[in-house]
Amino acid sequence: MKHLIFYIFVILSIAACSHVKPEAKPEVKPVEKPVIVTPLVTPSSETMVKLTPENYPQFELGDYNSLKEAINRDLKYLNHQAKSSQKKSFNYGKDVYSAGEIKESLIEFLALMELFQDDNAGFNNEIKKRFIVYRSTGSDGVGRTLFTGYYVPEINGSLKKNEVYRYPVYTTPKDLIPIDLGLFSDKFKGKTILARYTSGKILPYYTNEEIFDGALDEKGLELFWVDDRLKLFFMQIQGSGVIKLEDGSEINLGYAGSNGHIYKGIGKYFIDKGYITTEEMSMQSIISYLKQHPEELDNALFYNPSYVFFKKTNEIAFGSLGVQLVSMRSIATDQKIFPKAALAYIQTSKPLCNEKGEITGWCKFSQFVLNQDTGGAIKGKGRVDIFWGTGDYAEIAAGNLKNMGELYFLIKK
Repeated sequence: MKHLIFYIFVILSIAACSHVKPEAKPEVKPVEKPVIVTPLVTPSSETMVKLTPENYPQFELGDYNSLKEAINRDLKYLNHQAKSSQKKSFNYGKDVYSAGEIKESLIEFLALMELFQDDNAGFNNEIKKRFIVYRSTGSDGVGRTLFTGYYVPEINGSLKKNEVYRYPVYTTPKDLIPIDLGLFSDKFKGKTILARYTSGKILPYYTNEEIFDGALDEKGLELFWVDDRLKLFFMQIQGSGVIKLEDGSEINLGYAGSNGHIYKGIGKYFIDKGYITTEEMSMQSIISYLKQHPEELDNALFYNPSYVFFKKTNEIAFGSLGVQLVSMRSIATDQKIFPKAALAYIQTSKPLCNEKGEITGWCKFSQFVLNQDTGGAIKGKGRVDIFWGTGDYAEIAAGNLKNMGELYFLIKK
């Protein structure tokens, strides 16, 4: 997803676990997150290390249909790569594989899924026989990986501006110019900036604050008008969203570009000001604080100079591979380090919620996933962003997840 991944939750900070039963106490108390990480015996500076079969985790398939759908979408990307004249290689630590080998791995894995849907022990035995498993060494060299989340926000909107719907959703301006710096010097090869040309000068494009103050007014760039400025800001961070119109219809929006300014997570603003502690930090805590202190809204949002533009899309939530993401089956990683389209397995925790949307606890979350996305803020071997989809639970999980866990990659022997 060409989005600015929700790094806010790093700094700020279905099968979903079932809601607690109605008779459970609604009072929210501090709850401890389960300890997931089992450190590697030998620390390593490598990106990932190959495990011996006796050290493989106990894999769980979970929902068959969602995993099958994610794999099939992955295969579309790999089919294209396998046929491409420019063959790409995919690094698993020190080992290198081709797109064809990853494709064969997914096809074999699908066959095992079909055969052992109701036999987890048999499934794990076959994985040991047929697959190599690598584990990320994480941020500390012994496997600790920080998991955060992102989702697709939903926001009320209108085709016309009025007193309720007064915040514009812009599409990409025509005067936003990409400049290839590599044309000027080899040392800038691969570097691009976004700018505008005015009065004979090349200037940085308008900032978030300048755009809010009217820099793009009367240019015909408004796709919609929405009723919640803060929700629009978070939709920009996510890079996609759903506009719910007054007549009940819904329009999907996808990422169309940015103003080229470096993204700054506003969580740091609240922490530096002492408004919210690092431990309390989440999207929900930011929203709650700003509702109680609306005078801080401008200062907080303008702290981030980046601004995202949108376009209408038939589908929603496409990853960097060009395939549509699947809730809780797609992850974003640093794809300069980890292999694109690879089959992976994650172990971390996720929230339990009551009917009011309050987090009442955390449970273990183990899942096969596909590495289908990336983001400018997801850097290094100790970071994973989980795509949670849409809806209330997705917003809660993405907004509060900043948990440690383990990341594994699988490929056919």
